[in-house]
Amino acid sequence: MVFCNNCGAAMQPTIAACPQCGSASGLIGARSVGSTQVLPQIAAQTTRLYFGRLFAWSKIAGGSMLSLMLVFHAPWLTSFGRPELELMALVSFATGYGLLRQQMWGLYLLTAAFVLPLVHLLMVGEGRTPGRLLPMGFLWNLIGLWYFWEHRRDLEA
Repeated sequence: MVFCNNCGAAMQPTIAACPQCGSASGLIGARSVGSTQVLPQIAAQTTRLYFGRLFAWSKIAGGSMLSLMLVFHAPWLTSFGRPELELMALVSFATGYGLLRQQMWGLYLLTAAFVLPLVHLLMVGEGRTPGRLLPMGFLWNLIGLWYFWEHRRDLEA
């Protein structure tokens, strides 16, 4: 199936101009007016990017909320160390920004931010450090990690 490059209407590959808008904008040399399977590919890529953008914006929003809580001294934050929370907010901002810009280093940072709490749990099991719960959003990070590793070819190096 062929689509018009101007309006996206379905058309026959042998037609020289679009029957809906009359455009011949896709005609280059001896090529046909439309490009084959352009719209379905673009639609699939756009749908794929929605979750990635949602995840990236959620990381930025999470870092913002954590920063605001640190600034206004939320009472339940006293059980955590302040430097650790500041680092979590910074990593959340950086990860969200990197993934929003579709950079590979954002995926590496997300992976490190996911793996380090797991390493901490292993150290707790050996009795080397005091124990605590996994960070909030652990499952959300797991979903984001799976998603971005599955679509890593869409990220720039």
